[in-house]
This record gives sequence, C-alpha cells and structure tokens, in this order.
Amino acid sequence: MNVKPWGEIEIQNIKQPTTKGQWGSCLAIFDFKMLNFLEIKSCKVMEGDTGIWIAYPSVKKGEEYYNTIWTDPKDPLAQSFKQELQDNVSVQMSVPQGASDDLPF
Repeated sequence: MNVKPWGEIEIQNIKQPTTKGQWGSCLAIFDFKMLNFLEIKSCKVMEGDTGIWIAYPSVKKGEEYYNTIWTDPKDPLAQSFKQELQDNVSVQMSVPQGASDDLPF
C-alpha cells in the first residue's frame, strides 16, 4: 500500500477567465487543502513556453516576484506531490472558451 505523506489533496475555489487569454498566461486560480487542516491559497495554473504548470503563491518586492511556498523540483517526493496536485486541478477545471478540449496535463 502506497501511503502519501500529504494525504488527500482537496482542490477548492477554482476560478477561470471567461475567455482564453483574458488573464494573460494564467488559465486558473485555485486553493487547495491537504493534511485535513493546511490550506494553500491563490495557486495558479499557468501556460508558458514549456507547457502548462502550477505556480505557488508569490509576493512582489520591487520588480521581482518571490515564492512564498517552494518545493524542490529535484526531490522525487516533491515531484510526485506536484504531479498529483496538477492532476487533481486538471480534473476539476473546465476548459476556457476558445481553448482546446484536451489540456496537456
């Protein structure tokens, strides 16, 4: 049995633009809950040159943005977590008007 240390991931409050491109490269904003008590707010589904990816919340200081939450992209557990988060969000997202019916994640 494969037990995930983060437990179940509950996607909450998904918001999407009414038309593709309305929010620039942001396809959706969402919150998620894990460990039955920890909520992470304002994550984004982004579309860029390398495809679709999840952006954790960040703050702007001067001209730079800084992550407020970070996972090591080289850590296998972090990769597994981020993939599950991305899979859960993609299942609950509706496709924005004018977008392809097959999101690449």
